[in-house]
Amino acid sequence: MTFSVRSDFPATLPATHTEYCFSCHQTGTLTAHRIDGKKMYTCSACGTTNQRLLIYDPAMVSYFDTQDRLVHEGCGVIPVRSDGKLLLFQRVKYPFLLTIPAGHLEPNEDPMVCAAREMTEEIGITPIALEQIFTGPIEGDSCMGGADIHFWHAYIAVLDTTVTPHLTGDEGREWGWYGLDELNETNAVQPLLHMLADETVREKLANLH
Repeated sequence: MTFSVRSDFPATLPATHTEYCFSCHQTGTLTAHRIDGKKMYTCSACGTTNQRLLIYDPAMVSYFDTQDRLVHEGCGVIPVRSDGKLLLFQRVKYPFLLTIPAGHLEPNEDPMVCAAREMTEEIGITPIALEQIFTGPIEGDSCMGGADIHFWHAYIAVLDTTVTPHLTGDEGREWGWYGLDELNETNAVQPLLHMLADETVREKLANLH
């Protein structure tokens, strides 16, 4: 069951970052912990443990669409080296799959600035140059914060073959270089697969080598 519609939130939205249980929608009841290295949330009110929670945060760009579905706006960078392989890491937050450095856009923040910030924060690499490669909504893109739709601003950064990422413990683990033929729905996050299926994105990656 998906709790990502307007009715799951109070009539008056909170003015600060607020987290709700994904099952019973109570607030102030969640305890975060790790199970096999994965971040989970246990609710003291209903006793459930979930991979996700519901978040409403005025400090990030989000809105409800015409069907009252929660939409988060996000930015990310596809780090790639000249042979076309992508630098990806395993998420410790839901969904627990291979991903690119990415995060939620803050109000009045330039999307490219956001993407560069997320790359620096999550893998310890500050991009020298970014090129926009994808913009648009992706449905079925479920995040740990409760949204199943994200409006994406994605960029590409070409990295030196000798670069080494430094992952933060709260974001990811087990990084590596991956070819497009190694990625599928069992090991990679849905928005990355969606973008890699885009003809413009694939053409850009193919022209690197």
